[in-house]
Amino acid sequence: MIVEGMLEDFNNYPLTKSERDGVNDNLKSTMSFSKLYRGNCITASCLLSIPPLIVKAKYTPPTSMHIPYDITSDKVYIVTYSYQVILVVISAHLNTIIDILFIKLVTLATCLFEVLIQRLNKIGYFMDMEAEQHFKQCLIFHNKTLRFIDIIEKLYRYVTFSQLAGSVAVICFGAFGMVIAPIASGDFVVNVAFFINMVSQVALYCWYGHNMRALSVDLNNACYMSKWYNTSKKLKKMLIIFMERSKKPAYLTAGKLFPMTLTTLTLILRSSYSYFAVLQQIYSEK
Repeated sequence: MIVEGMLEDFNNYPLTKSERDGVNDNLKSTMSFSKLYRGNCITASCLLSIPPLIVKAKYTPPTSMHIPYDITSDKVYIVTYSYQVILVVISAHLNTIIDILFIKLVTLATCLFEVLIQRLNKIGYFMDMEAEQHFKQCLIFHNKTLRFIDIIEKLYRYVTFSQLAGSVAVICFGAFGMVIAPIASGDFVVNVAFFINMVSQVALYCWYGHNMRALSVDLNNACYMSKWYNTSKKLKKMLIIFMERSKKPAYLTAGKLFPMTLTTLTLILRSSYSYFAVLQQIYSEK
């Protein structure tokens, strides 16, 4: 409800046609990427149905789980097989909804920073009273954007923490599964698809979080690149205070521990590779 209220507030905020067009274009681009990401996840889930069809053992289910009945008949096996595949696909679809919602919310926050940068660049193009009023509106818009980011942080901090904390092991075992599986086998195809999607999921959180953080830092530069020297002494003091405040970037974290940036993504991949090298060494010695 809080997120819906903030979105409704931003929707009613007076934006120019060019500003709205820029926001809509960014959201459309994000939606196109989201469809591609969801399609890849669902495709990887469907690939789970391949290994049981090509293994020599008959009546092998797609996933290893306890089945409290006998599946060694064609009808029962087909029903069980279809049920597990459909269940995995639905699970992938529901999980991507959480990821896509995060992408859209962070993209909107990024767009709001872009709008704010454009407005800060116009400081000094108005008369003193108009310039002060214009800057006060920018401050209100900035505070609303920071509150919106804080809501995203509270909504996703445990989700992102579980994603980043478990991604090291998941990516490591995914890469290890690719190595030990024969290239011509269905397990290899499934492991490759799983590995790509897991890396994409972690990269998705870090990439969009990094872009938002980078634009929040540009607020300081936007003030400096404006015609602040044409403003009143009062407004110059206000700009100095705002620029000092903008030195602290706005960013999202995973459980208040890991910042959602490309640096974190690099650390995750490096740690995953280190554990993968250890597993490969142990496996090769056996």
